[in-house]
Amino acid sequence: MRDKSIYSISLLSASLLLPAYAGAAEPANPHGHVHTYTKHVETHPSQGEVRVIDGAQATLVMTKAGAFASIQTSELVPGNAYTLWFVVVNEPRACENSPCNAKDVLTRSDLTKADVGYADGLIAGPDGNGQFTAFRPLGALPQAWLGTGFEDPWGSEIHLVINDHGPLIAGREAEMTGSYRGGCTDQSIPAIMPATARADGAAGPNACKLVQDVIFVQPQSQVMTQ
Repeated sequence: MRDKSIYSISLLSASLLLPAYAGAAEPANPHGHVHTYTKHVETHPSQGEVRVIDGAQATLVMTKAGAFASIQTSELVPGNAYTLWFVVVNEPRACENSPCNAKDVLTRSDLTKADVGYADGLIAGPDGNGQFTAFRPLGALPQAWLGTGFEDPWGSEIHLVINDHGPLIAGREAEMTGSYRGGCTDQSIPAIMPATARADGAAGPNACKLVQDVIFVQPQSQVMTQ
């Protein structure tokens, strides 16, 4: 696994520049300031009734250069491989829902200017805990699904989504923690996913599933146009 210390140091440095604000309570200021948000991590809607994961927290630090993201979470399956996906909706006011949902991101991206890209990956430890960290600069996202990129650090809506790739397969550690499809059966990939997601990594025997997420709605993204 790669060294994550550079991301952790950058995230901490950015967080110290201004006081932290929770969710949408922070006043909008698009003139180069650092905005820090913290939120609880929740179970993914695809897994049934949504609930807060005890003790799990995510931090998003937005700057004019991009976004630092960190998730400290629990309730992972020990030994399973996981990936974190960075979802950006550059025009959330064009969404039919607030917060934006999967349909807004994946089937209405021509209007919402949404994109999805790889953020981080890990193998869950014996306690079921895990920490994901990433920095995503403005521009193209790595392993992007839709090709839009990250355009607006101030008015965008950001989703961080955790995908469970199932038990680790020997020799496929890097792929299962570094791609969307790695180790997954074709049947376990949701039908709404685009071909680019399905082509990211090789199939395997595991039934993969989206298990946790957190959504950051910024103040400037809250006015609906519908």
